[in-house]
Amino acid sequence: MDEVKQSLLDNCNGLLTFKIAGLDFCTDMANIVEIINPVELDQEENINSENPHVNLGVLKISIIDIYSMFGFLPKERTKDDRIIIIETENQFFGFVVEKISNIYSLDKELKSEIEFVSCTGLIHLAGILKFRKKDLFYLDFLSVVSDRLK
Repeated sequence: MDEVKQSLLDNCNGLLTFKIAGLDFCTDMANIVEIINPVELDQEENINSENPHVNLGVLKISIIDIYSMFGFLPKERTKDDRIIIIETENQFFGFVVEKISNIYSLDKELKSEIEFVSCTGLIHLAGILKFRKKDLFYLDFLSVVSDRLK
């Protein structure tokens, strides 16, 4: 395993697994500040607007459409949808996913179960984690936000 991959796993203390377009994804929990059920927000018109966002208190949080970013067709909203809110450089961004599958606290034993596979040529994916008989696309939300802010 090269240095970058090893560093990624060594620094990851929590792993969130979720679904997008029926595929299994994961990400580091480090920058996630909240996971929201959009049904409880009652802001469907904001989420589906030309400039998707949600209002949380005084914060207006932009929603980044990861479905279109990966070329997936939009899907109907369901009760399992969640909005993952991340923070970077004192800014907040949201991402709608189909379903949260699991949240893992990664100790040394669990980390030893993970095999990291390179994923070259796919933008915003740090790699593929083979974990518990699943291939999980490791989505780098910070890379997505960085590109959005350019």
